[in-house]
Amino acid sequence: SGLSSGYMVGGRDAQGRVVAGELTEMCMQIIDDIRLVYPAVGLCYTPEMPNSILEKACNILLHGRSHPAIFNDDVIAAGLASYGVENPHDYIHSTCVEITPVGTSNVWVASPYTNMAQVLLDCLERPCASFREFMDALFVEIDDKIRIHFEEENAHRRHRVAHSMNPLLSCFVHDCLETGVDIEKGGAKYNWIMPSFVGMANLVDSVYAVNEMVFRQKKLTLSQLKQALDANFEGYEPLRLVLLNALPKYGNDNDDIDRYFGLFTEHIIAECKKYTPVLPNAKLIPSVFCWIMHERFGVETGATPDGRKAGFPLGDGSGPCQGREKCGPTASILSSTKWRHQQLIVPGAGFCVGADGPGQNLSGPGRLRIPDQRGGPGNPGKGPEKPGGLWRPGGAHRRLQRLFRAPDPGNAGRDPPAHRPWAVKEAESFDRNGVQHPALLRQRRPRHPHHRLSEGLSPVLRLVS
Repeated sequence: SGLSSGYMVGGRDAQGRVVAGELTEMCMQIIDDIRLVYPAVGLCYTPEMPNSILEKACNILLHGRSHPAIFNDDVIAAGLASYGVENPHDYIHSTCVEITPVGTSNVWVASPYTNMAQVLLDCLERPCASFREFMDALFVEIDDKIRIHFEEENAHRRHRVAHSMNPLLSCFVHDCLETGVDIEKGGAKYNWIMPSFVGMANLVDSVYAVNEMVFRQKKLTLSQLKQALDANFEGYEPLRLVLLNALPKYGNDNDDIDRYFGLFTEHIIAECKKYTPVLPNAKLIPSVFCWIMHERFGVETGATPDGRKAGFPLGDGSGPCQGREKCGPTASILSSTKWRHQQLIVPGAGFCVGADGPGQNLSGPGRLRIPDQRGGPGNPGKGPEKPGGLWRPGGAHRRLQRLFRAPDPGNAGRDPPAHRPWAVKEAESFDRNGVQHPALLRQRRPRHPHHRLSEGLSPVLRLVS
């Protein structure tokens, strides 16, 4: 039928007990046996899980499979609990990365997408005498976008409340039957709208560039910068190369620039809490999921202060922009886990790696750490022979495509050889003529703009073993 399907294994039950064993491994083995994209399998990882479970997942990925996607159960559960979910361990992915409570939700994910690079460009229209003034103006632009998009999405919901019903779907979603209320009219337990903010890495890199070049070094004015951007850097190539290559970029474990990502996500989280959508138990919950919108927004977005030219795709999700992680994947992951993830329960995609064709992602928040279950002070004499201990609270989701033992180039001199972290091998993407590109983007059939995830009739199973 072409309909996507998926299931999740592992994780914890309602009492917090780990549910992982032989059945978990069998469900993951299906990926290796059938070698198809669907069903999409997600592994809900917990530190107390037997090492063999994570080893099984990594071995499957080593074969070039596109999944299992590995989700940090503790962080996701903490995020769901913060939003009032009764059983925060009982969640499902959409076969991608969107997280929703199982069988209880009427959640609109990616509703809508917000182009953060364009928000920054709009801010450049305002004269600012200081960086503080510039940042104040930028936050005003962000707040306006959140308000406008919320009002639009809430209006759509009001229309559906007045004119729509879905009695069959309501039979499968709690508490529609218990209360006698249709899902479109508020019968589900959780009625969230989840806007997604695309191009966050471009925003971070651009803000750093504006501060450094305009306000700190005073190499040019905002007006001169805008003139170069409006010309798509035609006649300003030396400036573009400085912006692109001479300044720090998000994704290289540099606190100076990485801190801006957390600054913006904290502001967005706080601003979204000001709005309550129509329907009971409704919330506005932000995310940094992008689907294919980083490419679509990139096509229609002009040049940006990070050195990106007009028409080039924006950064895809919560990771660095394409090709800017110069210190290797471990540094990139460290950058993307310096900010708080619990209340951004729909993660986004990071840099391009590995299998399943060009453009497959190491995606979303997560932390790749030094193994401490098989090596280190707590267990001397055992080096990182297996990938145990990699997954620690700090990030929500990772999809690893290829793992290999390697020293971390961004961590040289800091870790003894026996405790070096495992790394993720970055893939190189080439077109049919052998020309290398930062990323070759996969195209997908567009979904409905008000893509909803309700755990009713969708063929998704939440398995525990």
